[in-house]
Amino acid sequence: MNDATEKQGGTPVPFKLMLHSVPATRRTFARIIREYAKGRIAESDYKAVIWGLSQYLGAFRLEKDIELEKRLEALEDRINA
Repeated sequence: MNDATEKQGGTPVPFKLMLHSVPATRRTFARIIREYAKGRIAESDYKAVIWGLSQYLGAFRLEKDIELEKRLEALEDRINA
């Protein structure tokens, strides 16, 4: 257990969280669900990690939405020029 874990009362997730891309994060979601189903992750830890991953994917989604909006504006500017 590390200091952060001891302060919050949880246990470390028993595997590395792969978060470098949306597909990797989805695979991490699947891994967590499987581990929880096998009883290897406590319910409170499962809920906390799933909530955090949901927020993380929401940030990915927002980033992509902003990127698409900028691209759309550039296309509109080219059409209207």
